[in-house]
Amino acid sequence: MSGKRKFIYFFIGGVMIIAPLLFYYLSKGGFIFEAVKENNNIGVKKSEENYLEKKEDHNINIDIPNPKNIILITIESARYDHFGFMGYPRETTPFLSELSKRALIFENMITPIPITFPSHASIFSGLYPQVTEIRINNDKLDDEVFSLAEYLKEKDYKTGAFVSASSISFHNLDQGFDTYEIVKMNEEERPENPRVGHRSAEETMALAYEWLDEQEEDDRVFLWVHLDEPHMLWMDIVPEYVETREDVNISDDDLYKYLVEDQYITDIENAVRIGYPEELMGTKTDQDLMIMGINRYDGAIQKVDSVIENLYKYFENREMIDESLWFVLADHGEGIGTHNYRGHSDKIYQEQIRTPLIIHSPSMNEGYRLSYLSENVDILPTISEIVGFNLNKGYKINGKSLLSYIKDKKGREFVYSITPTNKAYSIQNEKYKYIYHDKEIIKYGKVVNEDMFFDLENDPYEQNNLLGTMPEVEEEMKNEILRRVVSYEKN
Repeated sequence: MSGKRKFIYFFIGGVMIIAPLLFYYLSKGGFIFEAVKENNNIGVKKSEENYLEKKEDHNINIDIPNPKNIILITIESARYDHFGFMGYPRETTPFLSELSKRALIFENMITPIPITFPSHASIFSGLYPQVTEIRINNDKLDDEVFSLAEYLKEKDYKTGAFVSASSISFHNLDQGFDTYEIVKMNEEERPENPRVGHRSAEETMALAYEWLDEQEEDDRVFLWVHLDEPHMLWMDIVPEYVETREDVNISDDDLYKYLVEDQYITDIENAVRIGYPEELMGTKTDQDLMIMGINRYDGAIQKVDSVIENLYKYFENREMIDESLWFVLADHGEGIGTHNYRGHSDKIYQEQIRTPLIIHSPSMNEGYRLSYLSENVDILPTISEIVGFNLNKGYKINGKSLLSYIKDKKGREFVYSITPTNKAYSIQNEKYKYIYHDKEIIKYGKVVNEDMFFDLENDPYEQNNLLGTMPEVEEEMKNEILRRVVSYEKN
């Protein structure tokens, strides 16, 4: 055998040995960041340390014991794709990412309306905004509507709510709560706080800990905490993002490229938000300005994560953790420059309405990442199934227990959202999304958008309006919106 042929055989044999070892190394995290395109999580990057395998195709055996303590945490204005546990290349949520390894993550939970009080009203009532007739923050929850706290009160839970914004302080969401710590709106009543109508996490949690300390050892406890930091009013004082893990790191150059090319945040002014002197606008590059703004927003989420970790440790230190059940989600998302928009209430793109939910019980030994379509109205019936209370109060709940999705191995066929003006509506399934605009509003110039149709599977950031390309599918989805408008508003 010639020396040349020996070399070829030797080279091929070496590749056959090395290739499997190299593949194994990469699969275990040899490269920290990689592109992900699976189900509806297209376009985000992941760290192997904080991104869990989807397991819908597996038999999931979840046994959640009837909890002595139920903790619901809602995060204000938190955009889903800036959570570390959702694959964001910055680790903004180190605690929740760790917790998610022993939790159910419903990745595709949708809020039916992207504004604070109406969204919370749906969480607590299991009803859509058209049913509660709550579409703006000044609306009021009807006395006839039972809330989650009232159901749990009937099961002998001590109930405490600690909110960080006046928008959920005065509109009858307190029904069923033994303690409901409001945020006062009058500047004279809170002269020490320049952010009238808002309370910091430190203030809110101090009240919550005081209330928890007052409960008896045998008490069953339902605690709701609302944290406000990602709201734009805090952007000038929240701490900037700080990298805490050496293995999850991304340079400013790579982050800027990711934000622009993957999250389509191209509106610099709206990405910067507030909190920086305007004179900087003319002295900094677009990249510098965007990173400055995103550092604040990511820092706000990171702060909230730390606050939640401290609350979890409180339950651990008092040996209350083993009998607790945790729910963590955002009330709605936020526009920070995608679609040239800053905010949430006027738009129903995914960045405004997608609000992943974490459900954690210490009895869980592993995590399950579930892409089933779900809605925040599903939280109430889920707790009902676990705790065992009857939802029959003379009207039909719009929500459905999330545990039924696991048993059936499928979620909702459609999920549905509206804007507070009640003039824009969206419906989506696992692949497509249709946004319908009321023609009268367009006629009078208050909405410039035409109807929109998106292929979420290939365009998760809704950049390409495909209206007119699939008329049969579009007509079906539009008719489903109109059917729901008539049905819900009639009832």
